[in-house]
Formats: sequence, C-alpha cells, structure tokens
Amino acid sequence: LMFLGIFSLFLFWRGAFEFFPALALGLGISGFFLLPALFERRFVIFDSTVVSAPLSYLVMQKDAALLGFVGIVSALLLLLKKDKMKRAEKNFFLVVFGASVMLATPLATRVWTWEMLGKLVQFPYRFLAVSVVASSWIIASLFHAVSGRSRSGLLVLFSILWIFTLWSTHASITYTNQPEGYYTTNEATTNVADEYMPVWVVEKPQKRPGQKLEFVVGRGTIESEGTTSQRIEAKITALEESVIALNTVYYPGWGVLVDGTPTKIEYENRQGVMHVNVPAGTHTLRAEFRETPARLLSDLVSVGSLITLAVLAFRDRRRHT
Repeated sequence: LMFLGIFSLFLFWRGAFEFFPALALGLGISGFFLLPALFERRFVIFDSTVVSAPLSYLVMQKDAALLGFVGIVSALLLLLKKDKMKRAEKNFFLVVFGASVMLATPLATRVWTWEMLGKLVQFPYRFLAVSVVASSWIIASLFHAVSGRSRSGLLVLFSILWIFTLWSTHASITYTNQPEGYYTTNEATTNVADEYMPVWVVEKPQKRPGQKLEFVVGRGTIESEGTTSQRIEAKITALEESVIALNTVYYPGWGVLVDGTPTKIEYENRQGVMHVNVPAGTHTLRAEFRETPARLLSDLVSVGSLITLAVLAFRDRRRHT
C-alpha cells in the first residue's frame, strides 16, 4: 500500500500519465490477491484489532540520527548541484525520504495516535523500506551529478557510513537456539493478534480438537477417509438424526456434500466451527474449500490482465523488429 501510493505520486509528479495504464495492469495482475483481501475484510476482525502499540516500535536516537545525517548531507549536496538535476524528481525523493524517516521516528508520535494508521501499517519502522528506496535514488543521483575528486569523496563518505551501520548492527545481534520440538509443537497462529479470525468466532480455540469430526447431537460412528487442510472425507453411520461438527472454523468457500447432495453449513456457535445435519443411516460426507464467485472473478481479472500484458508486449516487439 505504501509503495503503490508512492509510485502513483511519482508518476503524477513527473506528469508521466502514459505509465498509469501499466500501473493499472500491474494492479490487475495482482487482483487474485488484492480484491479478495479488500472484499473479505468484512469477514474478519482485522479492522477492529490493533496488532501492536506503534509507539513502542519507533526508531530511536542513534539509528534516527544516522538516517537524518544521510538525508541532510544528501539534501545539501543536491541543492549545490541543482543545475544538473531534474528539480521535480529531486524534490520528490527528498520529500519522500524526509517524510518516511520522520514517520519511523518519535517526531511522528502524534501521527501514530491515529488508530487507523496503526491498524494498517502496524509498525512504524516499516516506513524505513520507503526511505531505503528514496535514499538509493538520492545517492545514485549524487554520483551521477559529480565527477572526479568529488565522486571519490562521496564514495569514501558513504562507504564509512555503510561500514559503521553494518558494524553497529552486527554487534547487536543475539542468537536464540531452541530445540526442534519448540517449533514442531508450536500451536500459535501465523498472525500476530489473531487479526484474521472470522467475526462470528466468539470463543477463540485454545487447543486443537481431539477429533476432526464428532457427534454434537445424536450418536453413531465416524470412519475418516482422508483429511487435509482443504478437504474432509468420512463415512458416517448415524443411529438417529444427528449433527456432526467438522471442528474447522467456517470461512466462505467451504461446502459440504452428504451423499453427493449439497448440505447447509451451520456455524452460529461460540467457536464458529462448521456443523451439518445428517439423517439416520450410513452416509458419505465430503467437505471442500473452494473458490467463491468473488475470488473466481478476481482470478479472471488477474488472468485477463496477464493476457493483455502479453499481447501488448508481443505487439511492441513486432513493431520494433
């Protein structure tokens, strides 16, 4: 999100509007991920969850001072060489560098009290990724603008800064050596604060269920015929009309077939897990996680954009041969 805004501003700043179709194609190609991520935010608690305390992750003192020094030196040298630089690009990257460094340091303390920024970006130091790109352009432009001894002096200056930063970072590295079992038995989720938990889960699971399938109403036997993260198959013998819990939190895309017939999934329970009704008798149950219409449309947008890009590239190649 940060770089998309910067790319768009850069093209606008330069007046390079002919590149916006290429930017749109890039967004289209990534549509298989971007569109569901935006559309399905309403299904999870992301918007109501603050993942971190941003003010605890600001870049402090020594590192901030070094970044500021690099920026000040670069800015002064660029101003001295302004006759050889493209003013619009120079100003743009200086502003981007200054703003990104400021947002990562205590100078932006008030800005980080805006809750939505904390939810989207989560950690202030992520803005340093932007300063890396901006400072690379600035330094490369400086080398392009000078020659002879001035270029050698710049090389020495920035080499010293690079070595100092590398040395100070390396000196602060600490190692944690955990046995293999620490990782293979880790039950934590892959996100920081369960921010992708569906909104219908009232009581978060504290441990893995003992069985993937079990009777919550009725009685009988369950014979598993294969279980993966996206598919559950079983043979169920119910002695009476029953309700089976699949012990997987429901999310749009899951579908269940009982004897080949689509069956309604109930998930209005505190854990948000899938429940299905099964009549008395012996039945085959098959559950699969599939594409929703929205995700399928997003896939088609990506494929269409990729085909469009290939056609345009082929036409351009033929025009130049």
